[in-house]
Amino acid sequence: MEFNAKIGFVGDVILKTRGKKNPFSYFIHEFNELDLLIVNLETIISNKAFIPSKRKSVLFKTEEKNLVWLEEFKDKVLFCLSNNHIYDYFEEGYNDTIACLNRKGFMFCEYNNSKVIYLKGKKLNVNNFNLTGDWQKEYKKVNLNYVIDAINIVAVHWGKEHLILPAPYQIKLAEDWLSRGFKIIVGHHSHTLNPIERIDNDKIIAYSLGNFNSFQFDIKPSFLNLYSGLLTVLIKGDSLSYHMMPCYIDDNYSPKPTVLNFIDTINNEYLKYKRKPFWKQDVIFKFHTAPEFFRNNIVGGFFPRIRKNGWKEVFPFIKWFFTRGFLYMCLIPFSTMFSSTKTLRRLKKYKLNEKEEISN
Repeated sequence: MEFNAKIGFVGDVILKTRGKKNPFSYFIHEFNELDLLIVNLETIISNKAFIPSKRKSVLFKTEEKNLVWLEEFKDKVLFCLSNNHIYDYFEEGYNDTIACLNRKGFMFCEYNNSKVIYLKGKKLNVNNFNLTGDWQKEYKKVNLNYVIDAINIVAVHWGKEHLILPAPYQIKLAEDWLSRGFKIIVGHHSHTLNPIERIDNDKIIAYSLGNFNSFQFDIKPSFLNLYSGLLTVLIKGDSLSYHMMPCYIDDNYSPKPTVLNFIDTINNEYLKYKRKPFWKQDVIFKFHTAPEFFRNNIVGGFFPRIRKNGWKEVFPFIKWFFTRGFLYMCLIPFSTMFSSTKTLRRLKKYKLNEKEEISN
């Protein structure tokens, strides 16, 4: 009998809202239509008080009661725990998150690990790992697990923040995983939507799904930080296709469906970029990265840490500025030579007309 299933994927979720309303209320119908929903849990879950990391400018922690918003879907939700915020409160916070999820009966994939689940009698093998920071060093810690006669999936936290293109190494890694038999690759961490690609009718790559129930707390969010979507992968026998339902995150951190669809614009920039040889991709990506890398490290990184921890953070800032920071600052004036950076800037500044653009 042919295997048919709908698997949903969303990006960063912190299980918080500014109001009392369920932040996922606009997607209840869509969640009900899915057979499985794979979620990047970008926060610890705990009712306890922990000593936080002093080195980070943004820390995520939410109460156990907020799991009620997804409780009706707990038999189909799989939380992925591999990201750069799951250890915001060190090992104690991570362990209590696992304890909370176990108490509430949710499925989850532990940090840098894999999990096999059964969906309609078919094995699904989900590999989940974190490659933020020094990705080469982090990748050495990963035990990539391939399961025969399963649909093998990679859910990976990786890449640079606030961009629309993947780094050249991400393209190479994705190609390597596909060559090993993995069928679906879904990423997050960039806080922006990245390209989605269907290959040979039986493979899907979504480099990053951006935020979903989240916000930018370190810098002023651009339009792209608030634009995301629910990715549904449709499996029909050996064929894979996808549908992207775009959304816009409101002031309550709640994703609302929208008729705006910029995924084709992002994909077009990616296809031009991907056709280049590796060394040209590397050059383009450095210029594409420069403005966001410089701004994010200063406004969203060093300045908050200086305010938080005092003068001891000044020397690391000076050291960074006169090494990597100065180099990227010099690239900024020339970054608009490339169409991808022009497109990035245009989408960041987009102004949403809610009356016309938000669907009912």
